[in-house]
Amino acid sequence: MIETKKRLFIGVGLPEEVTHYFYNLTKALSFKNQIIKPIQYENIHLTIKFIGDTKIDEITKINQSIESAAKEIHAFHFSIINKLEGFPNFLNARILYGVIGKGTSEFTNLFANVEDELERIGIKKEQRKFIPHITIARMKKNINFSNIINELDLKKFDDLICCKINLYESVLSKEGANYFVIKEFYLKR
Repeated sequence: MIETKKRLFIGVGLPEEVTHYFYNLTKALSFKNQIIKPIQYENIHLTIKFIGDTKIDEITKINQSIESAAKEIHAFHFSIINKLEGFPNFLNARILYGVIGKGTSEFTNLFANVEDELERIGIKKEQRKFIPHITIARMKKNINFSNIINELDLKKFDDLICCKINLYESVLSKEGANYFVIKEFYLKR
């Protein structure tokens, strides 16, 4: 069967120190509560935009749009603070995520640039407010994290740098999603 579509998203890769920390943290939490499903360390990233199923012949235009958006933004420093949050909220979460501190406005500007460029080629803008975050676990059903998280001594990551964004392909399988970088786009230096 010939592949005609790819499931795509745009994101920022993170240092191994960060991805392994969050994976180990959520793995430990999952031993206490099996509803918690850790994201594999190699899949932990910061999502800029989920594009979804895309015809292969449209990827060139998407690459050009991302490149245009990336070259308008300077590389920047950011931090991940020692706090976790959840979607839709912390008391009733289906997703657990790491919180961005410094760099939030820069990620928001990067998102806006990407949205504007992709809209020019017919990709709809996101209706929800963009919150830069790092998804670290998903839950099979909603869970209240308030008591669980109070027991943790969370680590802060300072002085990280965002100098590129990636176009990823998400390949779904019975074991979960696997992410593959299709192309890297460097920000202004």
